[in-house]
Parts: sequence; C-alpha cells; structure tokens
Amino acid sequence: MAPPDFLNHWHPVLKSSGLRKTPVKIRLNDTDIVLFRGEFDRIGALLDACPHRRMQLNLGCIKNDRLICPYHGYEYNISGEGKIPGSENRKIQARNFDAIERSGIIWIKNANVPAIFPFHEPDGYRRIALAHHKIKAPLPLVLDNFSEVEHTSQVHAFLGYDAEKMNEIEIKLETSENSVRLFNKGQQKKVPGIIRWSLNLGTSDYFIDDWTTFFSPIHAVYDQYWTDLNGNVRKDKLKVYVFFNSTVENQTELFTFLYMTTRPFGKFGLNLFIKPAMKIILNMEVQRDKKMIEQLAEKTPEIKGMKLSRFDQALVHIRNRIEKIYLRKENHSN
Repeated sequence: MAPPDFLNHWHPVLKSSGLRKTPVKIRLNDTDIVLFRGEFDRIGALLDACPHRRMQLNLGCIKNDRLICPYHGYEYNISGEGKIPGSENRKIQARNFDAIERSGIIWIKNANVPAIFPFHEPDGYRRIALAHHKIKAPLPLVLDNFSEVEHTSQVHAFLGYDAEKMNEIEIKLETSENSVRLFNKGQQKKVPGIIRWSLNLGTSDYFIDDWTTFFSPIHAVYDQYWTDLNGNVRKDKLKVYVFFNSTVENQTELFTFLYMTTRPFGKFGLNLFIKPAMKIILNMEVQRDKKMIEQLAEKTPEIKGMKLSRFDQALVHIRNRIEKIYLRKENHSN
C-alpha cells in the first residue's frame, strides 16, 4: 500500500518539550505515529504498529536508544530497522518517517521523499509565543475562519476591525499556482488604552492584515501592522505563522508561531510585559475562534449552499489548492 501523498509534506506534530524519555503517540491524517528519542537525541518516527503483530509501539519503552515493543520485545532504531530477540538472523523493518527538530517543534514527513522545509525564523523579529490548539472541526472549515477578517469584528477581542466600518475595509486578493494572498486594511477596533499605549497605536489607526496561504503543508503567514491616517507605519509589527494539521476526520490542530518587532526593553522597561501580554492575547483570540467554529450548525467542508460575501473570495481558491497541491489530486480548476 503506497503512503498517502499528504505525508509527503513536512508537518509540525509536537513541541520538542513534549518528547522526553518515553515514546509519544501522535495522529496525523488518521495515521498513528510514535515518536521517540534515539541515539544522540535524534528523533525516531515510526508507524505506531509493530510489523510483527501490530502492537502499539507507543506503549513500549526505550532501551539502549531503541524502541522496544511491549508485546514480544522486538527492538527498533530511529530508521525502523528491527531486531528479533528470538531470531537474531531474521530481519524486520517498521515503516519509518523522516523527522527533524527545529524551532522548538518536531516535524515529520514520509521517508526519502524530497520536500522543501516550510518554516524559517524571520529576520528582525523576536519570538513571542509558540502555541498549540485543537479544534473539533474539519481542516477546510478551520482554515476558512483564518482566511477572512469579517468575523474579527464580532469574535476577536483585540486583533480585528471596527464593526461599524466593515463596509470600508479594503480587500485585495492575489493568487498564484501555489498560494493565495489576501490584503486587508480597515479601522482597528477599539482596544483598552494600555494595549493601545503598549503598541504605540492611535485611536484612529488602520489595521493591516496581509497574509499568504501555502499548501505544502497547509499553513498561512500573516503580516499584521498598523498605520496612522497618513499611511505612516507604526513601529511594532506582528508576524504570525499558523500550520494546520488534520488529525482525525473532524479534528484539526494548529501550531502557531508569533513574532514581534518590539524591543525587549524600552518604555522604561515596560516592554518586558508585552511578551506575556501578547501570549495571552494570542491564546484568547484562537480560543474565541475555536469556540465559534465548534458551534457551527453543520461541519461539512462543502462550499455549495453557502451564501458567501466579499470577504470569502479566497475560499474557492483555497479549496482547489488543497486538492491539487496538498492531496495531489489532479484535474481541478484554478
């Protein structure tokens, strides 16, 4: 049986801090995979089923840098090469995945399949947060929420647009063979004075939310910043990377990297409070999105039957590229 094409892309699957001395089971697109640390702290990623009698390998232990099956004691290294205690001359191979550890995350893909790594730390920004969330809804519906700003006036507490001026929001859509970009500009919704002061915002500033969605794997890169009425860009900018994984049929997990241009000191040292504050804001906004998505009356990914608005113009393009690029299905129009 050929490996699924969607596993040909690098996926973030676990924070590095979540994998220590015991194996950990993760699920990606209905595939159970066991992660463990082998020789020199390298990451092993195997199908979570011993090829001998299909025992869950995540229930085993690590001994001499090898993962030991708890049923019959078969031993596997990070490449899936196995030893059989009672038949030393016989070989056995567990299905393995390529695995690397970067930026505090463990990433995996199908073994020996060339793929461009999708993430690099941005220059000129400070890491503020690395967050992980799970949402009980199919990936396309979750991605829909992160592909329009219309909901931000009602759902978001801080990062969004003034509900009374939604008709004034400027939207520009650009598509390429491999990406979908949306540029949004509108009046920033009212935020508490301490937040406005911390981010050097004026009471009439415009909020720019300019993002591009990519599909190998499915992730979006958001450039968020503010301008005054004359178009002058405020100093503090955000860059957000959100990776979307389908775990089971109706559940999606998000790995979110948040960066800012703010200095660690400044404003009499009060910038030290921006990092924990922005962590709280990020989690709050995603939790609000999560609650709203999980309350949808129907969770079918089909667009047919929806009455879409001008804010939803990216949805069809995104669906097509999920099929064509991520799932590698052909004969889909742009």
